[in-house]
Amino acid sequence: MPPVHVLGRGQYLTPSEHNPVGLLEEALVDVIAADPIHQRICKELGKNLPFTRLDELAHNALTKGLIDKDEAAILVKAEESRLRSINVDDFDPEELATKPVKLPEKVRKVEAA
Repeated sequence: MPPVHVLGRGQYLTPSEHNPVGLLEEALVDVIAADPIHQRICKELGKNLPFTRLDELAHNALTKGLIDKDEAAILVKAEESRLRSINVDDFDPEELATKPVKLPEKVRKVEAA
């Protein structure tokens, strides 16, 4: 099997609104940049925190003095990229909700006496 750089040669990876592969590549780079910061916060807090809601984690860690503004910005950008990659379809929740179904009324058979 050829190396990855050969397999991906020639791919257009510039992130833009109309290039989802480029946006996924950007998200990967952002998440990789955020990982050591996340690990350090977990170590300093003595907890194994989930790799979600990184924007909230950035705010809390910045408030506690665990990270600086640049590191907080990296976490926030990673969360934005992560969510953009996950939330591929943006629908109004009402569009996804089930609609009430009107059932036909039962017809009573009336028999002659």
